[in-house]
Amino acid sequence: MTGSNYAPPTWPSVLASAVQPNVMGIQATVPVNTTKSIDTLIADDSLINGIQLLVNGSTFGDTVTVEIVDKNGVYFPANTVVATPVTNFNIITSDQLQADYHSIAPFKLLGGLYIRIIYTSTGGLLANVDVNANFILAKVLY
Repeated sequence: MTGSNYAPPTWPSVLASAVQPNVMGIQATVPVNTTKSIDTLIADDSLINGIQLLVNGSTFGDTVTVEIVDKNGVYFPANTVVATPVTNFNIITSDQLQADYHSIAPFKLLGGLYIRIIYTSTGGLLANVDVNANFILAKVLY
């Protein structure tokens, strides 16, 4: 649902009857020595519980930025960046699991917004980079 007023302040105060699990996985390939935006629509109002970021083929110096974007002008003018919760996160080349973050509070994302992952490949290994992300969400039901 979109347009909900439900916004609990803590995870223990979330009512099971008010939410439904909604885990979304994405995959993309970033060409060597480029920057690529990977956009994922959040169709319904959701509480974000966490994100897992996995990368294969990275090079020292690669970075990730995460933005919340109103691409279609649902709440703000089209392409407005609403928030930037992660800026220039440095990728660790020795691990595929880059981040396994679980939020300390239920941050609400409005339906119609996009989560944008911006991956910058520095091209040191001269190979494309595979980027995977799992968004752990709780869809708001009312």
